[in-house]
Amino acid sequence: MLTKADIQGRLFNVFCVGLYFYFLQLTYRAWVHPFFDYFGMGWYEPGAGILTLTWVLNLSAAFFIPTRYERPSQLCLALQFLVIFVPATVVCFSSSLPVVEPGKLVAMIVAMYAGLVVQMGGSYASARFSTAPVDPQIAPEKIFWLFGLLSVAVLIPGFYVLGGIFQFSSLETLNSQRDLIDQVGLGTFLRYGLVWQAMVFFPILFATGLMLRGRRRWLALGACVVGYILLFGLTATKTVLFAPVIIVGVFFFLGVRRIPFLGFLALVLTLLICVPYLLAWLQLDLRWQVKYVNLVNYRTLAVPHLLYVQYLDFFADHALTYGSHVKGISSLIGYPYDEQILKIIGEYYYPGSKMNANAGTWAQDGIAGFGIPGIVMISCVLSGVMFLLDFAARRHDPRWVGTSLAMLMLFLSNASLFTTLLTGGLGLIIILLWLSSPISWSAAASKRQ
Repeated sequence: MLTKADIQGRLFNVFCVGLYFYFLQLTYRAWVHPFFDYFGMGWYEPGAGILTLTWVLNLSAAFFIPTRYERPSQLCLALQFLVIFVPATVVCFSSSLPVVEPGKLVAMIVAMYAGLVVQMGGSYASARFSTAPVDPQIAPEKIFWLFGLLSVAVLIPGFYVLGGIFQFSSLETLNSQRDLIDQVGLGTFLRYGLVWQAMVFFPILFATGLMLRGRRRWLALGACVVGYILLFGLTATKTVLFAPVIIVGVFFFLGVRRIPFLGFLALVLTLLICVPYLLAWLQLDLRWQVKYVNLVNYRTLAVPHLLYVQYLDFFADHALTYGSHVKGISSLIGYPYDEQILKIIGEYYYPGSKMNANAGTWAQDGIAGFGIPGIVMISCVLSGVMFLLDFAARRHDPRWVGTSLAMLMLFLSNASLFTTLLTGGLGLIIILLWLSSPISWSAAASKRQ
């Protein structure tokens, strides 16, 4: 039974998501389309039927998503909704590379909505597990020692192999450094280790430091920032460069208890996409406006959703994978292509660009595997994985867990679920949470008093 406070919180979510959706349309037309039309960011005035449908789907989902953050599946659901679904309802209907029949796009968007409903059901089902701490508890210092040693064990061989090409590349020269990394070649240990370093080890250390107070917090955060800077010099990965800001932002975002977390996140995203208007008002050079739009409005909240249309269009006329793109399944079902799906899509729509068309699990696993019905199918699998994550995290502090998962949840929004489980380290962190005792934050606090 919903209380008055629950209804007020859900209506707040609806209002904030409505603002976000409105300004996504506005900023896409004003900033993304004019600068990036060549890439496929067209603009078509949506008909009344499509516009009504997208408003109804976005606002109804906002009403039913939980208002309080209590378990990691809710963070995944919020990001899947705000970073993938809502922008997709804007970008997909304006695609000019390719132009797809509106009816097929509507079917895809409705399937995405059904996927959200499946994830909501899984998240609500996991709510029955207790989050009460158990004995024995472990001190935060053990986390620092364990993951600090793991980080050193990865960075040392990383510098041994890649030290010769270590450099702090600008955003414009990142691809050149990545080409050098590909030429050097990484072994299995180092390839997985560097990704786990960015997605698991450092975020856990960062989250642990943020949970503390005083000098130990700043020492921990300083060490993590230095570690991420060194990792950026080795890997030339944008997400590594911005990881400290993302992790700190998620930590403080999850700490806001009086405001419904979905609505609060929608407001933050609304402000971020409207920054180009502020830059224009300040009369800054146009190149700074374009750089910001390129990083936030275009690359983060437009390109991944254009790729959904391209996956839909490509697999309408080409062989589906039926899961054979996943290692293990490929030994049972023949994989119909010579290259990875993300490389094939990139070369098909942008010949000679060497683009990797990384899209989220709804595209890479769902559409590529089984067409539009695959979106709902992979949502069931994702819901099961999030159920296991909730179960593994039930004894731990929800804020610490959510902050530790910040980078992985963003990784999942732009990668295959199965890649996230293995290469990204989501499977590893589920095992770690499952096997470890909860951290004694109260004991740590008493020692500081």
